[in-house]
Amino acid sequence: MVQNSWPFNNEINESSTASNQKMVGKLIIRKKVLEELDPKTLKWMATCGRRVEQNRERQHLTRLQASTIMGLDHGFLCILENGDALPEEIGMVVDRLFKCDLL
Repeated sequence: MVQNSWPFNNEINESSTASNQKMVGKLIIRKKVLEELDPKTLKWMATCGRRVEQNRERQHLTRLQASTIMGLDHGFLCILENGDALPEEIGMVVDRLFKCDLL
């Protein structure tokens, strides 16, 4: 079964405008949640994001390529790499990140 709800996405031809609108909406929603997280969790999220970005770049993959390969929303990968993916979201995709050697 192909998952198609956040943070997953199988819309390969989604426009960048649609992707950006979805990402901005998710960032607005999570702002309050991020403010309530403890510093240790925020640091862990940032570390995960940096590691994913570094490993993706090491493999010479764009965000769009990496998100398509993993079946993830392009906007989610941006949020993850910026350190703003929530722990439960990272938990939902950790298997895909490991399989692609991104985490």
